Amino acid sequence: MNTFARALAALSLSVGFTINASADNSVALETFFNNNINPQLQLCGVCHIPNGLADVEEGNGFLLYPDRSHYQSFYDAWVILGEGVNNNRLLTMNSDPALNHTGLQNWPTSSAHYRNVETLLTCWDQPELCPITPPQDSADLAVTMVGNNGKNNGGVINYRINVSNAGPSTADSLEITHLLPAQATLSEVTPDSIAYTTAGREVTFYLDTLTMGSSQGIELTVNTAIDNNTLMSFTSAVSAITEDTNPSNNSSTAYFGGGVVSDSADLSVTMAGNNGKNQDGVINYSLTVKNAGPNTANAVKIAHRIPNLVTLNAVTPSSIAYTSVGKLITFNLDSLASGTSQVINIKVTTATDNKDKMDFSATVSAATEDPNSANNTSTEKFGGSINGWVLLISALALLLKTRCQQRNQ
Repeated sequence: MNTFARALAALSLSVGFTINASADNSVALETFFNNNINPQLQLCGVCHIPNGLADVEEGNGFLLYPDRSHYQSFYDAWVILGEGVNNNRLLTMNSDPALNHTGLQNWPTSSAHYRNVETLLTCWDQPELCPITPPQDSADLAVTMVGNNGKNNGGVINYRINVSNAGPSTADSLEITHLLPAQATLSEVTPDSIAYTTAGREVTFYLDTLTMGSSQGIELTVNTAIDNNTLMSFTSAVSAITEDTNPSNNSSTAYFGGGVVSDSADLSVTMAGNNGKNQDGVINYSLTVKNAGPNTANAVKIAHRIPNLVTLNAVTPSSIAYTSVGKLITFNLDSLASGTSQVINIKVTTATDNKDKMDFSATVSAATEDPNSANNTSTEKFGGSINGWVLLISALALLLKTRCQQRNQ
């Protein structure tokens, strides 16, 4: 190695050379190297490393340094060894049988490996002749729609368009073309920052960019006839000036509208009381009616059946309206708002020596549709023998009272 080459090698060892490639093409060249040349350098990495067998005057023009990429080390060696293409020792030492190379000739002139190294050196030496071009930006765009399928809520239908980009690049100048059915008219779009135009039933939304891995949701409200029971077809398609590598997911069709939705309320009824306790012929318990929504329940009725051995004595609060026919008591509530409940306290009487546990039942209904009838009925057993501890305590209290009276006499 001559003196100039040694100086270049020393400079390369300290800083590395600036690679001769345009900013647009630098990534493409390094990718080409990593895919086609670097796998062949495994054997080189045994000797051509600092303090390795090739770190001598004849071999240290090409060293794979640990503080930089193999691509940078390969470029540094190309500069140190005089640049050029077919006369550079990076190429000739591995291809010319006449040259003595301990690592053998790993890429003969007829091999693909030789052509790959030759191509890379050409791109460094004469960039204008480089056949390796930067990859074109591409994006995998997709569009989907979700909404309240089958629901026409008072002539209003709400749904959402989702646009996503799986990459690998940012998508530019997106257009989402959305076609409404003839029975629907656009009412509102959110967020209001989304630009769009309308032409008849076609709505076109515009996005400047959509980065890789991101998505954009567009909320739409459309109006239709209140009594429209038709399940209607809505379509969307997305496009961009950026190449789309997977056009199969660029369009979506969904069906919204359908059956007219009326108000609904999930009503439930439960009972709680002194099970098994007949207190001197009196049984106290309560009914609780709840409305889990989503709407107010109107004209609520609780049909409550008491057993034959009891008689209704009192109901609280006194504001609760009810009627009693035989053993059927019907409580009436004008309305019950979503998320609220109503407790009805009931007192019935029975024979003091009645030891039966008796069935009490309650069923709630309303003029408003109930989507869950499974919790509309409750059955409990109240009454039965008075608790033994209660009898004992009562007897002791009576005994103490009697003795106190005797002492006072």
